[in-house]
Amino acid sequence: MTSTDMVLLGLLIAVLGMVLGAVAGVLVAHHRIQPTAGPSTDMKLARAMAAFSHGIDSPGVADALDEIRRLLAWEGVALVDRYGTCTRYGIDPAVIDDTAVNSGPAARDAVEIHPGLVRMGLTVDDVAVATLFVAHSVVDRALLRTVREVAGFIETQLAAHALGEAKESKTRAQLLALKAQIRPHFIYNALNVIASFTITDPERARTLITEFAGFTRYWYSERGALTSLAEELRAIESYLVLERARYGDRLTVRVEVSPESLSTRIPHLSIQPLIENAVRHGIESGSGRGSVTLTIHDEGALTLIRVEDDGIGMDPDRLRAVLAGQLDGVHVGLRNVDLRLRETFGGAFGLVVDTAPDAGTLITVRVPKFALDPTL
Repeated sequence: MTSTDMVLLGLLIAVLGMVLGAVAGVLVAHHRIQPTAGPSTDMKLARAMAAFSHGIDSPGVADALDEIRRLLAWEGVALVDRYGTCTRYGIDPAVIDDTAVNSGPAARDAVEIHPGLVRMGLTVDDVAVATLFVAHSVVDRALLRTVREVAGFIETQLAAHALGEAKESKTRAQLLALKAQIRPHFIYNALNVIASFTITDPERARTLITEFAGFTRYWYSERGALTSLAEELRAIESYLVLERARYGDRLTVRVEVSPESLSTRIPHLSIQPLIENAVRHGIESGSGRGSVTLTIHDEGALTLIRVEDDGIGMDPDRLRAVLAGQLDGVHVGLRNVDLRLRETFGGAFGLVVDTAPDAGTLITVRVPKFALDPTL
């Protein structure tokens, strides 16, 4: 999904409620219907249409369809999806026969196919997804216009749902790719460290086993698109316990977290890989000694996260190529995190990396303090 798609989706979600409310009133006016429920009729119509934002097969669609029929004083309505599943109210099943449903893609305009029965196809991204049928004793231009507008806004809601599903699917695939990159030698080294304490310090060995189990459980867990910073920090703590047991006093870690930031929602496994990158390039690739600093605090409506190490640093041009997907290498985990941050929160919320050879690395992440989980 491109950043343009993300902007369009954000704009769509932001204005959809206002537009639907306004158009609902227009629909009522176009069809010259006197509202039976007072001034709230247009809002009821808007809410009914909004049910389609959860997909054409969502549980609320049937009730929404009946509500639209009632509010617009249609005598009958039916919706047939691409698989032939039909939801109908007030229309004789015999009227919607095989010829009406299966005579090829429905017209992209509202047309009267039988006396008193209007048919119109619904499409999303030029793909036919359903056919809308409306029954009314008087088929005039006002009715046809109303059917077109209802169909158009149902299509808009279905398109928003499809775009959200595509985004969720892509983000999930990227997360699975990151999980597949867990380094075998990290597991080997962790288990080797645990084994080394089984005789000399059995209690510490048991503690390390618990930390290893907690970390791997979090790494491979099935979660929604977002998790809390508190949960991610627990996994980071387990990871650092294992690494400090391995490196001893060669690894210095400083963590400063403001309590108010713990509830911030972030993509699963978006900070831990940054810590691992800092340890790996701050110690393993350097002199064998190093420090890692993690600081987290709120800045207004944002939470600011910084991961800094004093290791060997990176070549900025090479890093830019990695983040742009032009170069594979040891920093591909950074690209994965960068992509998921941008696709979750928008193009302005990726990684900001300040680094140079032999100058260490500072990675800054800014995320919205309050963000809705797209999987909810």
